[in-house]
Amino acid sequence: MIRFTQTPRLVSLVLAMLLVGGCAWGSRVENGDIPEMHRNLSKTVDVQTGVVQGDLEKAQEAASWLLERQGVGAFPPGGKEYQDALVSHAARIAEAMNLEEIAMETGRLAGVCGRCHRALGGGPNFVVGSDAPGGDSQEAQMIRHLWAADRMWEGLVGP
Repeated sequence: MIRFTQTPRLVSLVLAMLLVGGCAWGSRVENGDIPEMHRNLSKTVDVQTGVVQGDLEKAQEAASWLLERQGVGAFPPGGKEYQDALVSHAARIAEAMNLEEIAMETGRLAGVCGRCHRALGGGPNFVVGSDAPGGDSQEAQMIRHLWAADRMWEGLVGP
């Protein structure tokens, strides 16, 4: 049986499994590299994971990565206003002094992603309609909570 003190590791594992299983990443480019926008998605998920785990440093490191990579051509034509907004929210996350501020900016950052995807007709494709995991234990309840949080995240960042 998993003790509640092990939940952060369990949450990280489940989050990784849901992300890999729930998101259709698309194809890689010919040379095998991961497209830049997929790297951005991965880092926004790292910000979200830091918030879920209460790990300010993890969230801020991922936001700082987004800031460092802002000049790399991940955004398509017409995406400049969204890129500027993403950078603005990432900067606020990187400089935030508490988890509440980071959490609020993380939601705003994800909302920018979704608005861009909708406006430009792109973005990740998430599998919809999966049932919430069952079980009555505290661990099962936490996994269900994470499952619901992931569905909300997908609703923000998806097209």
